[in-house]
Amino acid sequence: MNKDSALLQACGQYLDKFYQQAVVNPQGEKALLIADQLAIQIYKLWQQNPRLISALLALSPDGFSPVTTVALKQASLLLRYTHFAKWPQWLIEQMLAAQIFSLSSAGPILFKLFEAQALSPDEQAMLLDPWSLCIRQHQALLRQHLFLSLFAGCSRSVQQLPEWQSPAYATILSLCYQLALPTLPRKNQQALGIETGMRKLCIQRLSVQRRAVLTVLALDDNELTQLGRFCSDQIGEVALISETSPKLMGYVIDLQSKKLAAKAVELISSHYKLLAPRLCRDWSWFDALASDEAAPVENQPQPQLSLALLNQLNPMSSISKQLKWFAQHPTLVDFILHVATEHNRQQLPVTDLRHALALLGTDQLPTVVRQAWLAAQIRDCLQPHQAWFSQWQKTLKAALILLSEHSPRIDCKEPIAQLISLSFSLQFQQDEHCRYAPLYRSGRSQASLKQRVQFLCWQEAEFPRQVSHSIASTGLAVTWQDAALSIRHSPEPGSSYNQQQHGAMLCQFALLLTEQVFYGETSVEGLLQTSLKNATQALDLTPNPIEFWLQKLAERSNCHWPLFAIL
Repeated sequence: MNKDSALLQACGQYLDKFYQQAVVNPQGEKALLIADQLAIQIYKLWQQNPRLISALLALSPDGFSPVTTVALKQASLLLRYTHFAKWPQWLIEQMLAAQIFSLSSAGPILFKLFEAQALSPDEQAMLLDPWSLCIRQHQALLRQHLFLSLFAGCSRSVQQLPEWQSPAYATILSLCYQLALPTLPRKNQQALGIETGMRKLCIQRLSVQRRAVLTVLALDDNELTQLGRFCSDQIGEVALISETSPKLMGYVIDLQSKKLAAKAVELISSHYKLLAPRLCRDWSWFDALASDEAAPVENQPQPQLSLALLNQLNPMSSISKQLKWFAQHPTLVDFILHVATEHNRQQLPVTDLRHALALLGTDQLPTVVRQAWLAAQIRDCLQPHQAWFSQWQKTLKAALILLSEHSPRIDCKEPIAQLISLSFSLQFQQDEHCRYAPLYRSGRSQASLKQRVQFLCWQEAEFPRQVSHSIASTGLAVTWQDAALSIRHSPEPGSSYNQQQHGAMLCQFALLLTEQVFYGETSVEGLLQTSLKNATQALDLTPNPIEFWLQKLAERSNCHWPLFAIL
């Protein structure tokens, strides 16, 4: 047996044991850890032989339990999506573990489906929504786990509730399950190909998010629908399709011995008709599908930019040397061009790096490079609601500049405001709970992304220190680092204020104005008015009512809520 086929067989056997144990002991403490380990092994197999994993949509290994078969087919679709979406390894393994664990209570129902036994109405409902069943049977395990929010979102997704009420990843998991389930072989029934489920979904009324995921899954549809399928020339020759690109290749099978030919031959597609997916009773079929193809290189993590590396850029060096430096770090270039576009007088698009560096000049370049470094870190977070956080960051930046312009006590011009607001946004987007929080839930605001951000900002113990550390990394003055540490504290009225207190009051009032404009409310009732009073005194602001500041900020930020995630 080929080593990759052996690894696939081992993964299936471990999945069988996992699902058997999950039924016997639903509250087993190691269940989540085992799901993580199984996800690592499946991803390893995908790296070694993606063609073998892809073929699982058409070939179902005989001897595996029905729940294991569905889990492997679902993993095949998920890995296919992550390949085209260029997800990093850590996120892929996290989602694989989630989809493995989500089926831990569905084994008995899927066995009845495989045996073509009649299902009760309750069992049919649980078959369509295994996530609710998983939550009920593993309540104690999931109570403090991120998967709880994800599985609840998958359940809402199946109910076709608005997608902003669910974590963004729920769309992918639920759609992969809906496509994988009909391909499960059943006794005395012809199995359905993946193309049948795809066609049914395509003619339905789908949300923008679900249709976008379906479109990505349908890329290179020949591989999706043909790899691992048997086809017939309708005059007696049957072949197993082993390759779809650049040519359609397959192994002719001896219909008497059920053995494959030693070598693959080219199949003329117009002469062959696809047959229904099959149970694989001979592991040599999987050996024939094994290839030396390496894992998609797009999923490999990019090297991280360090501050020490940024310090190697000398703003006083010649343009040619700067261009050479940026050629080695292309991840910064797009942001540099964007900043240059925003700062030229006519705001004409700047597409040439040489032109951008000339516009920015030696004074601005170090700050802009650090802004680009923060922006690159934010991009690497792969937060699905990154566009939402971008609007939040833009609003905070506008608030900092607005207050600074009306205060003779502190100077927070655009470059400083950009670094501070990016530092806050980075810490939000690095939070795992924000990754799995729905954008908004009616009647359940405590579970929303907004509520999580407010909790981090005003209650989470380590958050001010983390923001202060990010600000320090950008090279901003100690004043701003200390200000971030003190955003939850107000100085005593009437006292003399130092620069750190000026900065703290500026950040605190700017954050509260951002909340009111961006969310429509602040997290603590009455805090906005108290902060207005303290900031007016500490920053020597003109005594304007709160409505004045809110109107000015709304005009400047022109913010909105992006409803759809980027997956």
